[in-house]
Amino acid sequence: MAHDAKRGAERLSRPDDRRALSVREVAARLGVSEWLIEKAIRNGTLASVKLGARRLIPVDAVEELLAQAYARTTVAATSTSSRDAIDADASSAASSAVPGA
Repeated sequence: MAHDAKRGAERLSRPDDRRALSVREVAARLGVSEWLIEKAIRNGTLASVKLGARRLIPVDAVEELLAQAYARTTVAATSTSSRDAIDADASSAASSAVPGA
């Protein structure tokens, strides 16, 4: 797991060592809406368990979600940077070509 993702996971830990959080708690800690957390649960991106009327999300599942999101962001940024560099090289080569040579 990347260093930044680990640091984010450490912030999720609670003083009372709870192993699971409610939808509301996860949303508040991540700074997103409860709807977004519920959507992640529905589409299988975020694991949860239902105990009686409550839906609980294991802290480990939240940490894994953050790690996966960080990895996707890192890969997307890397491929965008590579694509930009290739485009810049192609533009440079095209502009330096001598017509009719």
